[in-house]
Amino acid sequence: MKKNALKIVVVAIVALCSTACTKDAVINNNGITTGNSDNFVWTENDNTFATANIIKCDSAYASAQFKTIFVYKGTTVTKYYFEINLSSLAVASYSVNTANQVTYLRPGSLLLAGFGGAIDITANANNKITGTGVISLPFAASGSTTSRVYIKFTDLIVK
Repeated sequence: MKKNALKIVVVAIVALCSTACTKDAVINNNGITTGNSDNFVWTENDNTFATANIIKCDSAYASAQFKTIFVYKGTTVTKYYFEINLSSLAVASYSVNTANQVTYLRPGSLLLAGFGGAIDITANANNKITGTGVISLPFAASGSTTSRVYIKFTDLIVK
């Protein structure tokens, strides 16, 4: 009897573990998908957004409470990550500085802090924001050489 109960518990745990951590799009209460890979895209050193150079997120959203945009792509080894802290999520242009900070992680590098550029929010309606931006970052190997990251976001969910 104990062996059968133990088998049932083990099967339940395996079933739970195999379905609990999926990377599917998340649907919130309004039926809006937050896992749309086209709602936040970026390029490194390519302001033309050539198709071959576009990087698409796995997940991105904005937090109304913290006035922050969070962007994720990949897993531990291939991970990209943005955290864009703004003074507001209102329609405006935000210079990247101590009041509006950007951190960026790309595979094989340290966490990079933006030291210039701007984030432009061009629309904010129905709990979604749209905009563009350019962020100046140091290359991971040397603190003096500049890299630029160009971003575009469309109908990014504001939670």
